Order: sequence, then C-alpha cells, then structure tokens
Amino acid sequence: MKMTALDRCNKETEEIIASADESFLKEPLNYVAQNQIEYIYAESKEFTDRKMDAVVIEFDDMFKIHTALFGLALQKNTATRLRHTYVRI
Repeated sequence: MKMTALDRCNKETEEIIASADESFLKEPLNYVAQNQIEYIYAESKEFTDRKMDAVVIEFDDMFKIHTALFGLALQKNTATRLRHTYVRI
C-alpha cells in the first residue's frame, strides 16, 4: 500500500513530530504504546477508494488499548443513520 502521508504527531499539540517513510510501517504496533505522546496519521489513495479520509493509530493511556480512528468520507445526509448504528467488533 502506497502512503500519500505518514506522520508521527504530538497528541497534545497535534503538531507533526516527523514525517515517516514506508519503512516505518515495519515498526511493531506497540510503538505507539512505547511513545504515548505520539499518534500516527496515515493517508493513502487506497483509503480514499474505500471512502476513508485517513487513519489515526494511537495508544489510549487511560484504557491501555490501541485505537484506530477512521475519517469516513460520506455525504452529510448519512450522519443520522450512522448515529443510530452501533458497530461491535
């Protein structure tokens, strides 16, 4: 998968700490647990093809879990249906 953006960002300020290259994707997921001040922001054309703007991966230090947040690219009129839909994994 070719990334159009892959950034390590500061959770508190949302500033980019560093732009990463594709080799960063080989880092283990626990990278964000070990660097809890950071989150990873990723964009890819393949995400856009799946109607997603981007993906953010972070470690939630309160609940001690990894989280992935997806920015969905949907029309505004779908918001009501989404608010009433619950996804269980």
